[in-house]
Amino acid sequence: MSAGLAALTYLNEHPEVYTHLQQITDKLVNGTRQNLQQLGLHYTLNQVGSMFSIFFTEQPVTDFASAKTSDLQLFGKYFHEMLQRGIYLAPSQFETLFVSHALTDELADHYLAANLEALKAIHP
Repeated sequence: MSAGLAALTYLNEHPEVYTHLQQITDKLVNGTRQNLQQLGLHYTLNQVGSMFSIFFTEQPVTDFASAKTSDLQLFGKYFHEMLQRGIYLAPSQFETLFVSHALTDELADHYLAANLEALKAIHP
């Protein structure tokens, strides 16, 4: 059996993987939203399934043109602040975060704490 077929078979036999993936993604997205609200920031947060992105713009982001309204220098500062806290994000404002089933609640909590600290650091 090929690796791809084995993975599909596993996923078909274990639908709880998708339930966990949705729960952990919701935790990350909702927690990030709460962090933004706590700091009075109105950045755009987009989510599709187990992928999400924070855009450093207050405008809705629906395409590349609207994504380009993001503050790229501010994202760069955020990226480095997250990196200092052990969170390795994609280095471009135009990429997304892909959530893994391997993430635990503890790791999600670490991400959210780092997110809040990084946002505070770039908005003193």
